Amino acid sequence: MAEKALMDVAPVFLVADLARSLAYYRDGLGFDPEFVHGDFYAGVARDGCRIHLKCAAAVRRDQVAFEAAGHVD
Repeated sequence: MAEKALMDVAPVFLVADLARSLAYYRDGLGFDPEFVHGDFYAGVARDGCRIHLKCAAAVRRDQVAFEAAGHVD
């Protein structure tokens, strides 16, 4: 099977409020909405970069321990 090159990658950011996040990416950062799927998933793009936004409940964690272990997100 012939391999195909990756042409695009879109990280998925978890957000608490999809409408508010879309407004921020559009109005504050200049992204264009590409699609909105219901009230829980959307994609935005700017300058050839794409980000997907997924509405999800916040995950509780010990941020100090997370960073001390060298994790990033």
